[in-house]
This record gives sequence, structure tokens and C-alpha cells, in this order.
Amino acid sequence: MQISEVAWSDGDGVRRFAAVKEAVRAADEPWGHPILASRVAGDLRHGWDGEPAVSFLVTVDGVDVAT
Repeated sequence: MQISEVAWSDGDGVRRFAAVKEAVRAADEPWGHPILASRVAGDLRHGWDGEPAVSFLVTVDGVDVAT
């Protein structure tokens, strides 16, 4: 298991992070708006209230499994 911090400037990490979050959203809240990598990058850069978020991506055997 590998746990990596995802920075807003890491395009690949942001896309992978968004893909995991979107898979969870699609299963748990199919009526909700899709999670977009561009929105995730903005949230990581600016945060909800101007305080940038700290986010992590969990990978097992090369497969992204959690955020």
C-alpha cells in the first residue's frame, strides 16, 4: 500500500484522485453532480474557505483504491 499526497499542480495525481472520488460518488450518490478534475484542482489549490486542503491517494498494487 502506498499513500501519496496529491498537490493541485500534479495533473496526473489530480485526475487519479478525481477518478476515485467520482467512482464513489457514482455508487453512493448517482443523482449528484460528477466530480471533475478541474474542480478538484481548484479545491486543492484554494480550499473551500481559502485554506488549501491536504489530500491523499491510496494505491495498492498499482490500483488507486481510496482518497
